[in-house]
Amino acid sequence: RVLLAWNGSRESARAAFDALPFLTAAKEVEIFTVDPPENAMQSRDFCGAELAATLARHGIKTTVTSGSSDGHSVADALNRRATEIDAGLIVMGAYSHSRLRQRLFGGMAGPFYAIYLKALALDKRRFRASISSVLLGLGLVRAGGYGSLGFYDRRALALLLALSPIMVVAMLAGDRWHARLDQAKFERVVALLLAASGVALLFK
Repeated sequence: RVLLAWNGSRESARAAFDALPFLTAAKEVEIFTVDPPENAMQSRDFCGAELAATLARHGIKTTVTSGSSDGHSVADALNRRATEIDAGLIVMGAYSHSRLRQRLFGGMAGPFYAIYLKALALDKRRFRASISSVLLGLGLVRAGGYGSLGFYDRRALALLLALSPIMVVAMLAGDRWHARLDQAKFERVVALLLAASGVALLFK
């Protein structure tokens, strides 16, 4: 039996995708939410229902439950529930930052790729091409994973289509800005961004 921690975040969705081989092999998967929100957009009774329907299409037997932390940490609540149902495995996302910080600092992966590429002493064109290729590849893998789990609905695709012009403009602006920087200025910008990322990670 597997306990799948769910809070609707990108991290929990990725954890569910990464653990799919374990979920399909389990006799039963319980989708468990700690302190689910109750508002006009979502009822706490239905938190995790969409994920359950998606997993069911993969032949996975699921149940959806929720519980209160009762003043304790989420980890304590998950461990308590895992003991109650005699779960042999807990699946949960590693961490969750605010959307703004994820957009600015790229989560955990981006800065480390940048540090590695900077250590190779690449010129600015090769540096940009290399890190763009790596991050694009990772993005495509994640997008494919989310798609296989059915996380893209019409609303998500419409939003992606609406934002596409903004992404294109941002790419063109970045390309023009990159062309104006000489190698020395480019290295200083990278160093400043890495320093800012390091400071942000201290407060994660």
